Amino acid sequence: MKFLKPFILILPLVLMTSFAKAQAADCFDKKQADKIRQDFKFSGNIKVDLCDPNNSLTQAFKALTVLSSLELTEAPKGLFTQNILNEAPYKYFKRRVSKIVFEYSCPDVYFAYIQDNETQIMHVCPNFTQGSLLTQVSAMVHEARHLDDDRYSHVKCDRGQFRYSQERYCDPSYPYKGSYAIQADFHQRLAKNKSLHPALLQESRSTLLGLLTQRFNRLPGDLKDGAYLTNSDHVVSFFDGTSNQKVRTLSPGEIQYISPFTSETILKREGMLALATSLNYYCGLYQKGLACSDMQSEKKKNILFSKVVPLSLFARNDKNGTSISLAFTDNAGRIAILPETFQELSKMEESDFKFRPNTGNILKAQSWQDNSKDIVITQDQRLFFLKDKAWTPLLPQQKFINVIAPAVWSPSLEAL
Repeated sequence: MKFLKPFILILPLVLMTSFAKAQAADCFDKKQADKIRQDFKFSGNIKVDLCDPNNSLTQAFKALTVLSSLELTEAPKGLFTQNILNEAPYKYFKRRVSKIVFEYSCPDVYFAYIQDNETQIMHVCPNFTQGSLLTQVSAMVHEARHLDDDRYSHVKCDRGQFRYSQERYCDPSYPYKGSYAIQADFHQRLAKNKSLHPALLQESRSTLLGLLTQRFNRLPGDLKDGAYLTNSDHVVSFFDGTSNQKVRTLSPGEIQYISPFTSETILKREGMLALATSLNYYCGLYQKGLACSDMQSEKKKNILFSKVVPLSLFARNDKNGTSISLAFTDNAGRIAILPETFQELSKMEESDFKFRPNTGNILKAQSWQDNSKDIVITQDQRLFFLKDKAWTPLLPQQKFINVIAPAVWSPSLEAL
C-alpha cells in the first residue's frame, strides 16, 4: 500500500497553473497553515518553515490547499469512468486521514504509504518533496483509498512493466475500485477541467495513461496489449498480434518531435546512420563507429570500426520489459547486442562485440508481450514474429519502418 515515484515523468510549468496561490514563491500563508492544522495532526521529521518552498511540511500544506480547492464534476460512467470519488477530494481525504507522519527515510521508490495495522494515518517519505504538486495531491487520494474499510490491497503484477517485480505494484482490475482505480478516476475527471493550465492538464492525462496501461492485471475497458508500427508514409498503427488498426498520421512537426531518432534530415545533418536510446545511455551509429553518451554523467565513449560495416542500430526490451538495450546489425548479416549499462559499454572495443547470425536481416526488433518471442522488421520492411529460429510472417501485404513495443492502445484510449 505504497505510492511509488511516478513512472511517467512529465516536467510541467506547474508554477503557471491556476494553482498559483498554492505555489507562490513567497511564504505560505500562516492563516491557511493554521486552518489545515485544525484538520490534521503532523508529526515526525518536520521543521516549520513556511518560507522554504522545499520544506516537506510546507509542500504538504500546499498540496492540501490544492486538494481543498478541487471540485470534480460527476462524469457519465464509461469504460474508464467509475465515479469512485463521490465527494469533494478534500472531504474524502479528511474523513480517512487524521494524522500525517513525515518519515526520516523510506525505500527510494516510495512517496507515501499506510500501515495495515493503523487507521487514519498516512506516512510521507522524503521523496514526497521531489514530486510535482499534482503527484503529491494524487498520492493523497491514492493512500486515502487504502484507509477505507476494505483497504484495497495491491497485488503482484502479471503484465506490464512491473510484471517481474516481487513487490505488489498493481491492482487486480479496474472494477476492483482500488487505489489505482480511484487515482485514474481522479485524473480523468481533472483532465476534463478546461480551466486548468494546459501543462497541468497534460500532466494529468499522462498520469492517467500510465495508470490505465500499467497498473491493472486485467486491462480496463477495450484496451489491448500490442505494438505501435510506423510505415514510410508516417502512418502510425496498432498491432495486437492479429489485426492492425490505424491510429493516425503524424504531421511533419510531430515526426521531428516524437521520433527525432528516425528523422532523415537530422541523421543526415549529423552524418549518422541511426540514433537510439537505452535506459542508461544513447548512441549514434556512424559508418566508422559508435558514439555513445551516458545519460547521468554525460561521459562519452567512442568505439571505432575497422572491420565492421554497420547497417542499423535499434533499441529492444530486456527480459523485465522496463529497461532497454541497444543492438546493431552489419552488412555481414550479423547482429550484436550492446550491454545494458554505460559502465560495461565504456570498457568495450570493436573486438569485444559478440556477433550472432542475423539471418533475417533485422532492421528493428522489440520483445513481444510475454517476452517469449520478438516482433521484428527486416531490411525489406517486412514484419515477423521471431521465436528461436522460427520466422512467422505478419501482415504480408504491408511494409513498416519502425516498431515500438510493448504498447497498450484502443480507440477509446485515443479519444482520451
